Amino acid sequence: MATLTEIAEAPGKGGKRPVYFGGPRVPVMRIYRFAFDSAYPAGGEDISTIWNDFTEVLAIFPAQNDATIADVRLPVVDRTNKKLILVKTLASGANVEAAEDSSGIADVDLLVIGY
Repeated sequence: MATLTEIAEAPGKGGKRPVYFGGPRVPVMRIYRFAFDSAYPAGGEDISTIWNDFTEVLAIFPAQNDATIADVRLPVVDRTNKKLILVKTLASGANVEAAEDSSGIADVDLLVIGY
């Protein structure tokens, strides 16, 4: 089973440091790590638990960690369906097949900004 883990609540050393903007609400940043397993489901991996930690999700920035050329995939967030989708190549735009073993794919960190 693939796992989604919060690894930091704010930039820096994991402390709760708000990002200051002018306005009545203060945005919060959190970093999550998504670890893949051997089964990649059709339509992408569920990341809906992120929305439970925020009143409103403003942006999600995915980044694949320590990928080798053999297992590089482009992580894309489908905000409508709350899924993390892996795209094989930019040229083809093809998604990773549902039956594909995704355990060799490097973990993906998600920087989430919201309220």
